[in-house]
Amino acid sequence: MPNMCITSHNESHLLIKKHNILFVKLCFIFMSFKNQLVKISDAAISIKQFAENLPEGIIKSKEDLLEIGNLGATLFSLSNENKKIDNQNLIITGQLKKMAYQFQLSQTILENIFSERRELMKKHFEVIDHAIKTNDNSLILSSLKSISETIASSPFESYEKFKSIIDNDDEILRLDF
Repeated sequence: MPNMCITSHNESHLLIKKHNILFVKLCFIFMSFKNQLVKISDAAISIKQFAENLPEGIIKSKEDLLEIGNLGATLFSLSNENKKIDNQNLIITGQLKKMAYQFQLSQTILENIFSERRELMKKHFEVIDHAIKTNDNSLILSSLKSISETIASSPFESYEKFKSIIDNDDEILRLDF
């Protein structure tokens, strides 16, 4: 029965986390929409001021006015395309930074794993050297057995487990000290 409470608590924690992410996304969309409305309003005011300051007779026909409107629409469309490109650039830059971080993290973890194994092997061989000098056959055998177990164990198993937790945004990382 207590296990169900833990599962329920974990599920509640994940649900709250997902709702918080959704809320932040909605706030971002709302602020973006609000900013676009402000820009459109500012552009309309600028166009009105521009039109009020035109000398008489500049716009001679309805077609001239339509052409100015079409040019404005084209300019607005190009501006939107530029914003899309900027957003894609930001996304790609973020992904590249994340990949660089993950590479550095993986490199550091693997260096530490193999450094620990190297030190462990070095200690085992020091024990074997001492056992040979003291003619302690049981210590030699136990050290050789430990070396064999160390070599047989794969350091990549713990690394892959750690990496899968780090790569999963929904996974909760628990650190035990």
